[in-house]
Amino acid sequence: MIVSLYTLFEVLAIIFCLHYLYAEKIKFNVPTFFVIVLDLIIMQVFYMMHISGNAFWIVFPVILVYSAIQFGFSIKKLIINNILWMIIIGILQTTVLMLLCLFTEIEYVNEKELLLCNFIIFLFVSILLKKCKLSKLSAILQSNEKIIVISVIMILISVIYCLINYRQDRGLDLAYYIVLLISVFLIIIASVDIGKHKMKAKEIETELRLHKLYEQSFQNLIDEICARQHEFDNHINTIYSQHFLFDTYEELVEAQKKYCDNIVAVNSYNKLLSKGNPTVLGFLYGKLHELEKKGIRPIYNIHIDNLESHVPIYRIIEILGNLINNAIEELLKEQDLHDLKIVLLENDEEIVINVGNPCRDIDYQKIHNFFQKGYSKKGEKRGYGLYNVKKICEDYNIILETTIEAEENIDWIQFSLLIKKPLA
Repeated sequence: MIVSLYTLFEVLAIIFCLHYLYAEKIKFNVPTFFVIVLDLIIMQVFYMMHISGNAFWIVFPVILVYSAIQFGFSIKKLIINNILWMIIIGILQTTVLMLLCLFTEIEYVNEKELLLCNFIIFLFVSILLKKCKLSKLSAILQSNEKIIVISVIMILISVIYCLINYRQDRGLDLAYYIVLLISVFLIIIASVDIGKHKMKAKEIETELRLHKLYEQSFQNLIDEICARQHEFDNHINTIYSQHFLFDTYEELVEAQKKYCDNIVAVNSYNKLLSKGNPTVLGFLYGKLHELEKKGIRPIYNIHIDNLESHVPIYRIIEILGNLINNAIEELLKEQDLHDLKIVLLENDEEIVINVGNPCRDIDYQKIHNFFQKGYSKKGEKRGYGLYNVKKICEDYNIILETTIEAEENIDWIQFSLLIKKPLA
């Protein structure tokens, strides 16, 4: 019974740790229950056959297969995350066992001590470790820094050595353990530092690429307006001269209104040129034209400056793109709903993003499902747009709100984001 309990707590701690590394919510589904039961059976068989406790390492392939089934078959991520959980759980086990030996003066590590150890580790992992954002450490180690990966593997070997020593009741030199902890600490610092530099370089590279991509759209808009500038006098003369063509005042007003409406329609996006980040404005200019081609009427309010904040411009474009694309797909399913609101406002303290569209049959209680990975009513391999928006908001501390508001007896779903600027 004790063997089953300490195995249960150990496996649960491993499963929780894996979910944190993959940035996934804990799921007690069929694969999870299967791996728990299988590990319990394996350890019970070992105990009944009096097989050495070190044979526990045979369950690692089971965890590896579980990771692949539960989280996908990305080889690099699979290897890195499984190495990381072994290091994390191994260090926690070694630390707790050492403390138990020091403060309780036990001579041998038996099943009761392992049960207490794994119970403490499970509490630590389930309550405290989830706040450490292990997925970021995993992402850093998935970079091509071979020195860090090799160092992590060496640490894993050291951790396994420590655990084997304790499980065989041979003890462990305290100095060796201190050196191990210092090594782990230094590797983590180096990994984070290199990861920050690589992330910053990636952000700069991405922003340059987007700047080149959307700057052309913005420049096309400027060229288009400049080309039409010489037509201004012609339009004024045409409107002024129309009174010669009509006999009644009503006919004149109607003709001038129709002519002016056509001019406004052709130049509907000119106010985008007023001020703002050219990369974002170029992106929006292209999106607004895309909406028109799809038969969707954009209602927009854009008043921005350079959008300077802790959020990179390419991330703001990703947010806008995902929200607008999601609204487009919803509107294309409707026959009589064709409006899409886009709001992008900036002041000295904050940046506000709002994208909304009319909708039908939306259950407010199920709105949180929209942000779950893979949740979609549009078919397989969909449902990542709003999930990506949520992830970006979590990474950059962006406030995200979803509301349903009634306008003229039609419900609108609104996605609102607030980016706080750092104080000067």
